[in-house]
Amino acid sequence: MSRLLCTGLSMMSLWRPALASAQSRDTVAAPLGALVRVLPTGDTAWRAGRLTALTADSLTLRACHACDRPTFARAQLRRVEVRLGLPGTRRQHTVIGMTAGALLTASAGVINVQRCEARERSRRDADGPPCALGYALVPLAAVAGLFVGGFIGATVPAERWHPAGVAR
Repeated sequence: MSRLLCTGLSMMSLWRPALASAQSRDTVAAPLGALVRVLPTGDTAWRAGRLTALTADSLTLRACHACDRPTFARAQLRRVEVRLGLPGTRRQHTVIGMTAGALLTASAGVINVQRCEARERSRRDADGPPCALGYALVPLAAVAGLFVGGFIGATVPAERWHPAGVAR
């Protein structure tokens, strides 16, 4: 019993610093190459670009390949945010998933029925139900694919900006 208690207490002491830092700042680390946006002090416009350099007192962004690379002092930044997720909204992801799911299952059903018909033609003594019945099941499979694809699309994270852990 005491061994279990000691193990539990030692595990809690290992997690405590991580929990404290996670609770004190709800930030996301911004690795080099991440898409970030910064809001300089005294400015109302966000500046966005890829994070190309990060030092103890500054960060450098690249907005495009031919553009200059502005460097911002960390002390002059009010906010730094990093983009997470895929571009688009949850609704767009759901519609794309529904479309893809319906098309994939319908085409797989049609291909399966065509293969069945080819096998049936090669054998003269077909003893099972006709393969053409499969065409009646293709719309049902497409509806099932529509719902499954929609669910998968809805779970894809949408693009969101989160506070980054690179500011002062």
